[in-house]
Amino acid sequence: MKLRAPCVPLITVDPYFSVWSKYDRLTDGDTVHWTGKPQPITGVVYVDGDPYTFMGKFGGVWPMEQTGLEITACSTLYTFAGAGITLRAEFTSPLLTDDLDIASRPVSYLRLTAASADGASHEIRFVIDMDDSICLNEKYQYPTVFSLLNEPGITGGSLGASEQHVLNRSGDDLRIDWGYAYLATNAPGASVKTVERFRNGVAEHDKLRLDIPGCDVLVAFAYDDIRSIQYFGENLTSYWNRNGKTIQTAIREAFADYEELKARCDRLGEDLRAKCENEQYYELVTLAYRQAVAAHKIAVDLNGEVLFISKECFSNGCAATVDVTYPSIPLFLLYNPELVHGMLRPVFRFADSDGWRFDFSPHDAGQYPLVNGQVYGENTSEENQMPVEECKAYRLCDAALAGP
Repeated sequence: MKLRAPCVPLITVDPYFSVWSKYDRLTDGDTVHWTGKPQPITGVVYVDGDPYTFMGKFGGVWPMEQTGLEITACSTLYTFAGAGITLRAEFTSPLLTDDLDIASRPVSYLRLTAASADGASHEIRFVIDMDDSICLNEKYQYPTVFSLLNEPGITGGSLGASEQHVLNRSGDDLRIDWGYAYLATNAPGASVKTVERFRNGVAEHDKLRLDIPGCDVLVAFAYDDIRSIQYFGENLTSYWNRNGKTIQTAIREAFADYEELKARCDRLGEDLRAKCENEQYYELVTLAYRQAVAAHKIAVDLNGEVLFISKECFSNGCAATVDVTYPSIPLFLLYNPELVHGMLRPVFRFADSDGWRFDFSPHDAGQYPLVNGQVYGENTSEENQMPVEECKAYRLCDAALAGP
């Protein structure tokens, strides 16, 4: 990719499970949530016993030289060189919008492959650390609890806040502080533990650590948010676990599915390339794809209908916003129009309720992740509304769904 990404996607599942690198080199600083708050995930490769970082910073350990960065529709590939090896670190979030079970499954991958560059044989070991801030709104908000992942053939564990208040707040510059973050691998010989910190003389879990021997290993990051969206007073699940599937089962299935899903993601990238008029446009579309999909949560209402709830960024955190839906629908009309229906259902529901008293389209249906109606005052008087903008956007969405 010739275009410089302003921020590089690593884990892109939904508005809360969203980790990026804001640096030209992956080793230049901490990974961050899309809001910019640190959510450090650190990677170290040991080559014949000597450590080198390839992701984030790790206690003064020398970084490998980054030799390449390639971003495709669902994957981000970094390449590194040093210590007599070449290293590939490929992040994949399989946001396949024609398969909602997969697109909504909150599991993202990192595949690490090391090869000799000097003709010698090398002993390789990887250490991945995931900070507990990934399951907190702010670092140190609560102590976190650790659990082992008990799945045959999988080594891993989870961290979650010691106090669980599901769907407790809504807003803009917020991270999730309920549910449980998972780090796992299916590599033989791996081990998992927590790294402790001491606060006021008390030991607390600070991060989750995987230690993985081998030259070709697969790592999974996952998040179980328990309940995903509050929808007019009802706390709803995501689409992937609408029938009661557990996160443990989802992680096991994700490891089993990796090769097939990676091939499908690659084909999607080639399909996008074929649809674009030139390489520059393709690069823009590639950067937009994961950002557009992962700015939504795929849930299901009590009637079993799909909801595709957008979250505005640094604009009050509005959910299911009509003028956000309008510019994003070409992607979803192309690959799965049901997601456009899922965007509009909350707006229809709110517009048809006693909570909406105007005869034009509402701007939004709530404040993410609480989709219970407008919360910021636009519903108090007509002069605070935007009827031309919203109704035009709504009409264009409706016309696009209707087709020619």
